[in-house]
Amino acid sequence: MATVKVDGKTYAELNRIAGNLRAARGRPVPMDEVIRELLNRRRPSEFIGSWKMSDEEEAKIFGELREAWKKWKQAA
Repeated sequence: MATVKVDGKTYAELNRIAGNLRAARGRPVPMDEVIRELLNRRRPSEFIGSWKMSDEEEAKIFGELREAWKKWKQAA
């Protein structure tokens, strides 16, 4: 086991994330698990270019989004 030193703000943020994970998982979450969770997260920018789609697929997706947005705006 190793010791990792972090400043107070970083520790507070790790504890906040640990609280969210604890609530989501319904059990205590050790700091090691919190750090592993953070290390395994990927940024959306890492997925750029990974989804190849046709023009028809794009038109369908954006068409469905436009329809959903219309319904959402009406409900608001």
